[in-house]
Amino acid sequence: MFAVNVAINLPVKNLFRQFTYSVPEALQFIDSGWRVVVPFSGQKVEGFVVERVPQPADQELRGKLKPVEAALGDTPWFDEEMLATAKWMADYYMCSLAEAMRLFVPGKSSIKRRAVRDAQGRLLYYVYNERLQEKTVLAYRINAAGRQVLAEGTLAKRAKGQHAALGILAQAGTLSVSELAQQGVSSAVARALAQNGLADAVQKRVLRNSYNTVQERGESLQLTAEQQDAAAKINQAIDAQRAQSFLLQGITGSGKTEVYLRAAAHAVDAGWQVLMLVPEIALTAQLVKRFQAWFGSEIAVAHSKLSQNERGDVWYRMRTGKARVLIGVRSAVFAPFEKLGLVIVDEEHEGSYKEEDHRPHYNARDVARTRCRLTGAALVLGSATPDLCTYYKALQGECTHLHLTSRPNGAALPKVEIVDMRKELEARNEVKWETYTKKIQIEARVLGDLAMNHIIPTATRYQTSLIDNVYKMKDLFP
Repeated sequence: MFAVNVAINLPVKNLFRQFTYSVPEALQFIDSGWRVVVPFSGQKVEGFVVERVPQPADQELRGKLKPVEAALGDTPWFDEEMLATAKWMADYYMCSLAEAMRLFVPGKSSIKRRAVRDAQGRLLYYVYNERLQEKTVLAYRINAAGRQVLAEGTLAKRAKGQHAALGILAQAGTLSVSELAQQGVSSAVARALAQNGLADAVQKRVLRNSYNTVQERGESLQLTAEQQDAAAKINQAIDAQRAQSFLLQGITGSGKTEVYLRAAAHAVDAGWQVLMLVPEIALTAQLVKRFQAWFGSEIAVAHSKLSQNERGDVWYRMRTGKARVLIGVRSAVFAPFEKLGLVIVDEEHEGSYKEEDHRPHYNARDVARTRCRLTGAALVLGSATPDLCTYYKALQGECTHLHLTSRPNGAALPKVEIVDMRKELEARNEVKWETYTKKIQIEARVLGDLAMNHIIPTATRYQTSLIDNVYKMKDLFP
């Protein structure tokens, strides 16, 4: 017999310690990483098992331990790597272990409490239910009697539809009503099989996926020499699984996304999973289309607009390996993975990777680096203007610095002209502004009516007001 130390999942800042609970005979299977329901401060709350510990030798002290009341789910929620990451976060960000662990759970809590009252409205007791609900649909599967009838062929003449349906179920296993309809089997035939005892009606889990659309494969672009070199070095790190970090610094339009795609494809082909982090939801849709064209239904997407149950389905797909690539914003860094081999952080300098509103105040880029260190996955940090800390690490040799200095197909960068506004304001040089406006007008004629309707009015509208307002503050300029 043993006891367990449990981190209590409550949003309390000063709850830094774990609490020891006894384990009933029926729950002797629980170990570190399990989610459990335990009594705490007069209520039943969710807790995370941190470790097994020996029961106290003192009989009186042993009798004071409260028992774990239930286990949530049928497998541990946290694997060894996730638990180690949570412990690192608790130490690095100076938060409680429970605060760090609850980030790995969709919705940050897995149970909900419902009050049960009598006819007079008096509270009788509370009912605790799993908050994460699986979506299921009616399905059918062949049983032993159905297989025997199919082998004997007794339905082949008098009930050809049922005979064909049994053959489909025997090959495909459990199929929902809609899946049977796609195979030409009506719901009436399926019900007849169940009524005759030849098939069992069951509930089949359906994974919610709002991004389950087919994208046409785009043109396979020829990589530049710099892109080929970057992709080759990243692929070597993926194969070696030595937790190597890369800073992929490339100018705007240099094709960093194409390098991401080639590295992700190499990881997936080798049997690994990929995590792709983006700084905001607005960038998710266009990136998903690019990746869906390469990986199809193996893509999963996670962001704050998903419901708790939708996010739970995404977590399930990644944990079971049903999806190979996860694209998401900051919180996606806490997803479970069956076999993580590559993490990509796009626009790694963005401040949106930092959680500043709620505790713990973490940086998803640093959490990703820790998960890569613990799993051996390769880490790619992409940016045109890297974060100073990342850039310094690259200069110190702590991560490999990869450069993309030109655009594919020789595309030119926009022309940039630097104007010293102090001199222009001193001279009150409105002629200079008129010259700029004429340049915009010429370019707008080339671009067409759309540009004429938007660029010209904007330039003209702000031309005079900008000069006048800044001219009033000319004394502020040295």
